[in-house]
Amino acid sequence: KTVRNSSLYRITDSGLETLRLFDHLISQGIKDDIETYLRENKYELREDVSMPADYYQVKKGAFAAHLGVIERGTRIIDLTLVVTTEEEAVKICNNWKEKSSDVYSHLMSSLLEDR
Repeated sequence: KTVRNSSLYRITDSGLETLRLFDHLISQGIKDDIETYLRENKYELREDVSMPADYYQVKKGAFAAHLGVIERGTRIIDLTLVVTTEEEAVKICNNWKEKSSDVYSHLMSSLLEDR
């Protein structure tokens, strides 16, 4: 799946089974290179997947920015904001990765406070 020029991959159970069938055909050097790459980039890869942000046009003059936070496989935020311009939707998506934690904290404290 491609989201805002980033490719997101998820392996299915049948895909994993297929990989296991061909495991013996992949050289140990290639396996080691893959393991090294994943170990060195694990945090960055996980971070991209854990805060997806994308936008789409709802109708003329309305764009929806669809934002999420996924923590340990559980979606803890699923938020859609409708704005009037594509530029606003792009800006929201671009800022989401950096500001999602602040937004989550503000939402939780605001919604859980006693009035």
